[in-house]
Amino acid sequence: CIHTNIPDAATPLPVLISVSAYNQGTFGPNSEAVTKANYHGYAFFGIGSTGPFDGAGNYGLQFPANGVVNHLNPTPCSESDTREYTYIKGILDFIDDNDALDASRVYFEGFSQNSMFAAYASVCFADRVAGLWQGGSGLVKTFHRPIYPGLKGQCSESDFSISGNQCCNDDFCTDCTWWPIYPRTCENKLVDCIAAYTNDNIACGTDWYMYEAMVAEGNDARMLSFSSTASIPGG
Repeated sequence: CIHTNIPDAATPLPVLISVSAYNQGTFGPNSEAVTKANYHGYAFFGIGSTGPFDGAGNYGLQFPANGVVNHLNPTPCSESDTREYTYIKGILDFIDDNDALDASRVYFEGFSQNSMFAAYASVCFADRVAGLWQGGSGLVKTFHRPIYPGLKGQCSESDFSISGNQCCNDDFCTDCTWWPIYPRTCENKLVDCIAAYTNDNIACGTDWYMYEAMVAEGNDARMLSFSSTASIPGG
């Protein structure tokens, strides 16, 4: 499903797609997201899942390639890699077919694991996406800290489902290099804004890895690192 807010406008509107896959991605008509979209003049879409919520932490959207991403398959972007490929393609087709929307200005956003899915969708459909915002995460690297929840990038999805937190001892993924996707976008360059607090033990480090990879692939990446304060604890 797609939840949409499309303000009235004289010209086609840019679209911000917000990933929220611990639920169905719903939002209210008086929500902050809708208020911002109406004020600044862009369409706001909420996407999520109706189940199964079978990912780490009961996450509802399926990441590609059983969580195994490496130099031989850095961008698992086919329909066979994840059940969500057709879902994301359908959303972008909906935008293409709607005269009120500007298909050349489509953006994804997400926080934590949702931002990882935003990265997957943006990289795989980089010919149809202009950019993304990643809050509280970036790119996981195998053999590197931080260790992401669900041991993403250290174990395959199937092995983690069997061994849980013991999978690094029992079934460490020697074929893994990154997670959820390496940002190789070829001639289709993305703008990626990556933000994290420096005291975030889950995210801090993954932001740098994604920034480094995005820049290496010629994408326009910006990394925003924030220290905690007495009034803003971060983390």
